[in-house]
Amino acid sequence: MNFYADPLWDSSALDSQIGKVFADRSLQLEQLAASFMTDARHFFHHCQKSWVWPRLQSLALTSSLLCSTSSREGAAALLRAAAKSALNMPKLHTMALWYGARREACAFIYKIRAGTASITSRSTWHMDLNHYPGVIRAWNNVSFKALHRDIHVCQGLIQEVIESHGDAIHYLRLPCTVIDPVSLWQIRREAARSRINAN
Repeated sequence: MNFYADPLWDSSALDSQIGKVFADRSLQLEQLAASFMTDARHFFHHCQKSWVWPRLQSLALTSSLLCSTSSREGAAALLRAAAKSALNMPKLHTMALWYGARREACAFIYKIRAGTASITSRSTWHMDLNHYPGVIRAWNNVSFKALHRDIHVCQGLIQEVIESHGDAIHYLRLPCTVIDPVSLWQIRREAARSRINAN
């Protein structure tokens, strides 16, 4: 199930109640992608310790905590909360937490492929997960529960110019569909036209 909203939508609308609705709904789903509808921190805030997601395989959410100007402590808390919930998602093979805007993009991606679990940070700035307290340890616990193996940590730097959130989605190479491909093409085309007209 995919949900997408314009990221320029008034952030006051992205309140805790929307996060609660998505959290509750996710318990019955196999896939959930909610882009700019609610912040991932609201989603995980409403996840209960006793919850189990018996069917969920893929989860993608956006969060402003992954903006380059956000505090490292806030981002680390988000990623630890995501790992805590992932421990109760026995079929989970993909989670993407991401943020995109003009001139910046960031994604934290958890994947299980061919018997190996990995976490990847990919952004327009140097996001070293070793400097985010407790994050690698928390996700190592997820890997051990799922596969009885250590997590593989990867990091990547995006050097392309990000002109829009459409560019961010494109260059982040997210492992799950967060927007219809035609809509993504239209967003990138409009951004390119605006750039040409501005020049």
